[in-house]
Amino acid sequence: MTEHEEQVKLIKWKRERQERIPELRWFHSVPNGTKTTFYRSKKGATYSPQKMYMKAEGMERGICDLCLPCARGGYNGLYIEMKDGKKKLRPDQGEFMEFVLSEGYLAIVCTSYGHAKSELLAYLNLDGANYVEDEDDYGEH
Repeated sequence: MTEHEEQVKLIKWKRERQERIPELRWFHSVPNGTKTTFYRSKKGATYSPQKMYMKAEGMERGICDLCLPCARGGYNGLYIEMKDGKKKLRPDQGEFMEFVLSEGYLAIVCTSYGHAKSELLAYLNLDGANYVEDEDDYGEH
């Protein structure tokens, strides 16, 4: 599967379980890797209206793909960078992850839906919750 497909599967899983795991309601993507359409101006320059719009709103390269703004285990929240296993972190992504780690967040790289799901549940369980991976068996929180 592609990185996109793995992340879509994770978000589908999150949406199906956020009733039982309320913290998942706030788990969200950060649209910094948005694919944009490029156009050529009359002067020959290329530009992307979507990219210009999103940059004006604050889009920044290097920010992790996913965020759970929920404190656990002494961390302020969790950032996840999805990679398909072939791709490596870009320098700006590594810099962002180092920064948020220094600010008290946990930042991890996940290479699949299953890996990310396991890490999310492990993070949510840091303070004694009992959320388990079994599709039908979630502990009380």
